[in-house]
Amino acid sequence: RRNPAATDVHQSQLSFVGYPFSFKFLMAPLVDGLYIARIGRRETWLLPLQILTAAMLAYLSGLAGPLLEASPPKVGELTVLLFVLVAAT
Repeated sequence: RRNPAATDVHQSQLSFVGYPFSFKFLMAPLVDGLYIARIGRRETWLLPLQILTAAMLAYLSGLAGPLLEASPPKVGELTVLLFVLVAAT
């Protein structure tokens, strides 16, 4: 259902969530170059990001509804949280 207090500005703020995908190529050399040999090249960054993603999803599961149902909706806070989630994946 649509929140009647939501404006075009609120809807356009969510477009920032997709920006981390545009900068993945800048992060790739850093992620691949820094690793702990004992753990492994991929597991060094994969395991912490999976834990972060699980924690973020658990946090967002209780927070997204109230943020969007507020009048006016608090899209800015939700956009920041989703931006971090997308950047971590």
